Amino acid sequence: MPTTNDNLDSFGDRGPLLRWLIFTGLSVFAFVLLWRFGLIRQMVAGDRTYLSSVIALLYVAASLHCLWRTIVISREADAARRGGALIAAADAGGLRLNGDAIVVEGAGRLPRGLVSAHIHDLAVKRGCRVHGGSTRHCCCAGLPAGCAAPTSSAPSPAIR
Repeated sequence: MPTTNDNLDSFGDRGPLLRWLIFTGLSVFAFVLLWRFGLIRQMVAGDRTYLSSVIALLYVAASLHCLWRTIVISREADAARRGGALIAAADAGGLRLNGDAIVVEGAGRLPRGLVSAHIHDLAVKRGCRVHGGSTRHCCCAGLPAGCAAPTSSAPSPAIR
């Protein structure tokens, strides 16, 4: 389910989670019907190896794992979208490092997540480092082409 930047906080990127809920709801409904008509009891009684019970437990475990990963991915997508909106809202200001955080001038800190960690790594690789606890203005009016080379007399390390 696509979302727009106009309404960032109302829905978020919860489409995968909602799809998981729909599929799991239908699966639970089917299980309840099978239980109600005695087919689950008949399956367990007729299976001497209990292989069908093991498969059912593996299915439940895999479904819970998918729930967990879907929630994590949805949170990352929300953080990436909020970070993109902050960068887009910044008036020609750049980015600067503040410890492990990336600060968008005129807009605030990027939310924690994989995208902001990647932008931080790009800035560090580009030579924008924090020296002595103070922040140093870094690159990026336009990412990454607008990144300026470090302004020090020492030669910058080669990027491989």
